[in-house]
Amino acid sequence: MTAQLTAFLKQMRIGEFCVAEDEAKAIRLAGQRQIDFVIVCSPVAEAFGDYAALQISQCELTQVIMLVPASTSPQKLDKVQNAGVFVLEKPLNPRLFWNILKVADGVQKKISRLTNKNKELAEQIEIIKLVERAKLSLIEKEGMSEEDAHKYIERSAMDNRITKKEAASRILERNSRALAITATRHDNNIF
Repeated sequence: MTAQLTAFLKQMRIGEFCVAEDEAKAIRLAGQRQIDFVIVCSPVAEAFGDYAALQISQCELTQVIMLVPASTSPQKLDKVQNAGVFVLEKPLNPRLFWNILKVADGVQKKISRLTNKNKELAEQIEIIKLVERAKLSLIEKEGMSEEDAHKYIERSAMDNRITKKEAASRILERNSRALAITATRHDNNIF
């Protein structure tokens, strides 16, 4: 079945793909690099293949398609299907298989977009936190109002042609150095 599947994928010009002869190798390959699709052709070298399907389905952007014998009990497949694995019975209908590949590709692209959006939002949240810490530092150390601190950070970013993140970082660094210098001076004057 692996040879037939490989020939089909080449014929359909799927792109780069590799074949893993056992579950351990498949899991290792999926962990080493970003793989868009993994097709588990059950049974896999003395195993059913569900363990590999479950492990690989945990990879953030990888879609898993599992090809199983028609005689496989539905209970055996519940766990992998609940993990988001596409399950198809063998023998395969080439047209159905091609359609499943297209659906899986669409799902993978959507997940990839959402993951990228999530990363962008997380970065924006970190910038907001940094700017808020810098504002608080300006309020506490330099006696500014919140509005003045906000304007100061924006003006500093514009005047220096840097991002608000960089301006906030510089302010925090400057104020932490000033605090360290003050602490050192106080330490010298203890006696």
